Amino acid sequence: NRKFYDRELITCPSSGNDVVATGLELKHLPDCLYIGGGTSVNPGDARAVAREVMKHAGESSELSLGVVAFSAKQRDQILDELESLRKVNPDHEDFFADNGAEPFFVKNLENVQGDERDVILISVGYGFTEDDKLPQRFGPINQNGGERRLNVLVTRAKLAMKVFSNFKAGDLRTSDNSPLGVKALKEFLAYAAGERMPPVESELGTESLFEAQVADVVRELGHEVETQLSQSDYRIDIAVRSRTNPGRYTLAIECDGASYHSHISARDRDRLRQQVLESLGWRIHRIWSTDWFNTNQQVRKAKLHDAIKEAERLETERQNA
Repeated sequence: NRKFYDRELITCPSSGNDVVATGLELKHLPDCLYIGGGTSVNPGDARAVAREVMKHAGESSELSLGVVAFSAKQRDQILDELESLRKVNPDHEDFFADNGAEPFFVKNLENVQGDERDVILISVGYGFTEDDKLPQRFGPINQNGGERRLNVLVTRAKLAMKVFSNFKAGDLRTSDNSPLGVKALKEFLAYAAGERMPPVESELGTESLFEAQVADVVRELGHEVETQLSQSDYRIDIAVRSRTNPGRYTLAIECDGASYHSHISARDRDRLRQQVLESLGWRIHRIWSTDWFNTNQQVRKAKLHDAIKEAERLETERQNA
């Protein structure tokens, strides 16, 4: 969002911790060296990726998986390593069958477009050579538009992304004259090696008396809340924290003002936001200001109590599934 879209993307906060949604991770492989010249592959990197694929097939086969290599030669090396592992581990062949909605794939960077998967493995391949040099060559990333290819690549994963590289961001020398793709790669590797920032409570607090009253009622019902929960410019008005899993939120309460939400385009935008939030694990409960101020306090509390209880029931079902 910052690097490619000038922070103009509307990004939504996660509903909380999820053991499946592990996010972005850098797999540093300092002993896996890149072989340049006519070979132009990193065999150790390819083996590590192929082993990770087999591990996924055995332990997480319910999640879709895709592998992307920075070069066609590295892609072929991964396929060769994977074929060898599959021959000695035939029990997982069902995972590799091309018959699902999101079948497994191994592609090179130029061929990845709309191929979203639950988990994406990235094989950089390029990197340190046996003489301890790091050539500033990264295939299509060095070319004009390389930053756009990287942008497409790093947005393909829905739940988890693992980046395999024999160098870290600090090893990569860049200057003002470096290709935009290479500079973006350095920032991405630094980001992959850093800590993920959770959604944070806005210093603004509640935005209206309406929201403040709703938050107070939720607290009176015995629940902790975060107001104006945000990871970017888009904020959730009130998030109810799970009592059984403090790292998650059971319910997002959206406080809708009548004058704003009477506009057709605003309602359409809210429907889209709700779809995105629900895809991230949120459960949404909307309260209209006109209903809130025209309803007596006991009825207000009862409606909120019922909504939170239902959200907690669904959260318990999710945890036990």
